[in-house]
Amino acid sequence: MTLALTATLLITTNTWDPRPQLASWWAKFLVLSDPEPKWNARLGGVPDLVAVMATGQVVVSSRGFVEAYREDNGQLMWHYDTHFALPAGDVVVLRQRPKNPDQDRARDLGYSVVEPSSGAVVWGDRDAIAVWAFSDKIVDLVCPEEGDCQVRGRAHRDNGKVLWSASVPSGARTISGPNPSLAGTRDPAEWFATAAAGTPGRLPPVIGLTVEGRIQVIDTVDGVRVREVTPPNRETRVALSGERLLFSHAERDDSSCRFWIEGFDYRSDAPVWRKDGYDLDTASGVACEQRRDPLGAGNHLVALRGDNHPTLLAARTGEPTWTGVPGERVLATDGELAVIEGADRRTVRVIDLLDPDRRAVWSEDVGLKAQAAVTREYVVIRAGDTGRLIVINHFPAQNGGVAKLVDRKTKATVVGYGLRGLIIASGRRIGYIPIGG
Repeated sequence: MTLALTATLLITTNTWDPRPQLASWWAKFLVLSDPEPKWNARLGGVPDLVAVMATGQVVVSSRGFVEAYREDNGQLMWHYDTHFALPAGDVVVLRQRPKNPDQDRARDLGYSVVEPSSGAVVWGDRDAIAVWAFSDKIVDLVCPEEGDCQVRGRAHRDNGKVLWSASVPSGARTISGPNPSLAGTRDPAEWFATAAAGTPGRLPPVIGLTVEGRIQVIDTVDGVRVREVTPPNRETRVALSGERLLFSHAERDDSSCRFWIEGFDYRSDAPVWRKDGYDLDTASGVACEQRRDPLGAGNHLVALRGDNHPTLLAARTGEPTWTGVPGERVLATDGELAVIEGADRRTVRVIDLLDPDRRAVWSEDVGLKAQAAVTREYVVIRAGDTGRLIVINHFPAQNGGVAKLVDRKTKATVVGYGLRGLIIASGRRIGYIPIGG
């Protein structure tokens, strides 16, 4: 009370004016990064999916709506009320929501495909109960009242031309919504999951849809269901990586778990390789139950060898492509590069997996609690204790060596990316950071 009374007297007698200090503090509080983003925007909700589209728009999806902004200046271009929205390179897949909920008689069915530059609906489907968006194709699921369900591959354009259709059991009708889980690996760059979901890659040659506990293996090139795989027990996790079916096993052994991995050809179901003593971070609990998908990305598995050496295994052959020392950690990989945190927990280096010597093409002390992600165009690195956000170009995919494209401080989260920029967010505010410009 004394402090409040003193402050009041100083303000009313014009002895002290706190407004400049408060304004300065508020301005610093609102800054998303140092230096500031090229532009900022305040949304009507916290962003769920964000993408810098190939056609030059920033598409932001939040609970209940999706909006598009100009990439160069952040000007709002169009808005839809939606149940969900999935940016996919040059289109946006969404399910519209009418203003009046009573008019929404089929809220769990169908989707529309929208042109990002104008917001115009290009084509749509009224019957699909689930949809997956990829940069080159759209995959959806339809289930008639009787008989099997159909997984269909469709073109982005050409009025959604059906390229192939594969039958799956009728139990798939319990699968619904945008991007339901597929049988795959768990990216070590989990912190980047929201940004990665907004800019999906190409449709993999093989996908696995789990129906009533059994995995339906679908060849997306020929458009056929190849086989059905049932996990033999709770201590075995089945996943897909590239063209390999992976069986990750864990068995109780005295006071710990004993691990081994098997790789099978997805077409013939013939065994291709086996590795003993490699932990893919799938098991938890005293019974060694497999509760998580294997760690991996870029057709590589992130494993911990029995002697605590971190290792990258090629999913196709099971052979190690890189092995570190105890205490090191794989932060991210795309099969060409691997981002490694050193045993000192401060040094991050980027390894060229295509080089026979596995040489480091970039290395720097970035601080503690480092995180990383590898995209097709660049590598994103951030350190939790210093707030540094670093972007370097992708090597060796881009010629001319490694260059640091971004180095700034921010406490905001990276929520989206594209060829020319990153989107960061704090609460309902987003900001656009150009890459290399």
